[in-house]
Amino acid sequence: MIYSHRLTQLSLGLTLPLVVGLSSCRPPETTDSSTPESPPRAEEPTDSPMGPDDPMAPKASPGMDSPGMNGLGRPMNGMYLGPDDEEFELRFLDAMILHHQGAVEIAEESLQKSQREEIRQLSQEIIETQRDDIAQMQAWRSQWYANAPEAPQMYDPQRSQTVEMNDGMISMLKMEMDLGEADENYDQRYVNAMIAHHEGALDMARQGLENSDRPDIEAFANDLIETQMAEVQQMLALQDGGQ
Repeated sequence: MIYSHRLTQLSLGLTLPLVVGLSSCRPPETTDSSTPESPPRAEEPTDSPMGPDDPMAPKASPGMDSPGMNGLGRPMNGMYLGPDDEEFELRFLDAMILHHQGAVEIAEESLQKSQREEIRQLSQEIIETQRDDIAQMQAWRSQWYANAPEAPQMYDPQRSQTVEMNDGMISMLKMEMDLGEADENYDQRYVNAMIAHHEGALDMARQGLENSDRPDIEAFANDLIETQMAEVQQMLALQDGGQ
């Protein structure tokens, strides 16, 4: 499929430095899964396309050896949310809320820096959609996990239990980054970053479909996949349109 091949080529170069460490100890995939499959991945590049001074390089943050993170430099597609235990939805909501908050922050910055009206319009749509999603997920968290800690939770595969996220993990999950000044290449950097960000959300949504028994989560994940796949296609078209 041409779209999947193009997205894979794009995300491999970008996702490696942006989301290194957002997943670890992922269990082997089964062949009879009914959930949507991730795009096939090409051979992993041996060198990062970004230098330490590149504005697309992620901000330095602590926690690279934290539970749920991989320091091996392999391309990642999101965060491993753990098995389908009684706390899976809590971890799903906490991870997706933070991930959405990161997307909103990136999109808000583009409203001030982008030189293209169609990109600013897409950013506004992303902001509105993901703010609504955040509000819904926060309501579910309060309703389903009223006694849970306020701090966001994640799965620690080394201890096989749910633990509190540290600041470094939160930063990496949000994919906080510096896209640089509003120069002639800003729009390209922004589109690349948002495509990679969407890829992480799509990965977690597929985990939600696979591991959650709640109809609300299933419907939410299906809607997210449909919406964000369409937005990725739109962003790829914007790339083809050039600057």
